[in-house]
Amino acid sequence: MKSTFVMATAIAFCLLLSPFSCKGEPEVWTIGPDPADSWFDKNLPEATGSPVFTVLPISEQDLQKIYPLGMIGSHTFPTDHIYLAHTASTPVSVYAPSAGRILYIEQPEESSSDYNDNSIRVAISKDFTYVLGHIMADDSLYVGQEIQAGQLLGTTVSGSSLDLLVLDRAKGNLLENEKYPMTMPFAQNPIEYFTSQLQQCMTALRIPPVPNFADLTVNSQSAHDPSLDVEHAQSFEHDATRDIPTEFMIHYQSLSPTYTADSASFEYDLQGKLQGNWFIPGNTAGQWDEGIAFVYDPWYPTQMRISCNFGVDGDTYGRYAVHPSLQSGLISFSEISAGQTATYVLYAIDQVNWHGVPIAVDTNKKGLVKILMVDERTIKVEFFSDTSDTNPSFSSAARFYYR
Repeated sequence: MKSTFVMATAIAFCLLLSPFSCKGEPEVWTIGPDPADSWFDKNLPEATGSPVFTVLPISEQDLQKIYPLGMIGSHTFPTDHIYLAHTASTPVSVYAPSAGRILYIEQPEESSSDYNDNSIRVAISKDFTYVLGHIMADDSLYVGQEIQAGQLLGTTVSGSSLDLLVLDRAKGNLLENEKYPMTMPFAQNPIEYFTSQLQQCMTALRIPPVPNFADLTVNSQSAHDPSLDVEHAQSFEHDATRDIPTEFMIHYQSLSPTYTADSASFEYDLQGKLQGNWFIPGNTAGQWDEGIAFVYDPWYPTQMRISCNFGVDGDTYGRYAVHPSLQSGLISFSEISAGQTATYVLYAIDQVNWHGVPIAVDTNKKGLVKILMVDERTIKVEFFSDTSDTNPSFSSAARFYYR
């Protein structure tokens, strides 16, 4: 009897997984039918090769920008899906990137989203599904329907980009922690599945926002850092005849091959190291929520970023940049192991130069964070608003995060 109870408890713990805020992400699961059945179609055959997306979900003339994997905007953890933004002020058509079978149409009342919209899960094979989120589904669609590449699925939602999530259960990824939502360890980079021609189109639109220097005393020449010429295929020179957005785009596109459409990632976890995602206990037994992440910028993959749900002065939207050279003895996230302590001076994440490096002025400093890696699965973290003491003592305000 006791062993039966323990086994049931273990199963319940595995199935109770935390929700993410974007459309198409899993909600909290309870014991019952296999939850994988609502994400993968067990009645379809196994894939004979890698699926190919032959149609952009938003037409090229309507597509404005691609936001890559690893965004830490509304999410604390880097996103496992991409966003497609459109140029129109009104909703635009959404098309199926590939043929498949509609597995599930999420209704507004089922979602944690505030947009009152749908998400559509389309299965291509037994272990491969793509999900379009933040969509107003066409009324003609139904579960079990066979659809074709380029078929109209609905329209975008006012005030939101279109989400595209790709799940490949046969391939998987580097995220192995049982605390993640069930689908996250299967997520892939959607851009890799499009034809080479469409990948080129998407890459051209994968340009970060022009950094905003409005609140800082800097001139445009500080945008490009000559000491970082190594990140360019060749030395970069400003051209005063070009407007700033054009100049920025040319600068970004001339960066090294590491700044490519598939360089952004959400798979940062390193066993036994600080780098990656850390959880906090959720409000429900067995549930885990996003806590803090030590990762890299999706636009500038050489630049360190810290994302948390409780930052400096209790900021519930703590998104910070770390300067790579101004802090003596700076240790990268991947080098910190159990028993080690590290501190990082934090800068505004949106006040960076054209290489993603924080602008080094005092008004750009947001605070400081101190971390103790207690063991391989536990860290102690405290944020401080005072940056004058780079080795403060922990107080009772310190928080613990887990793997």
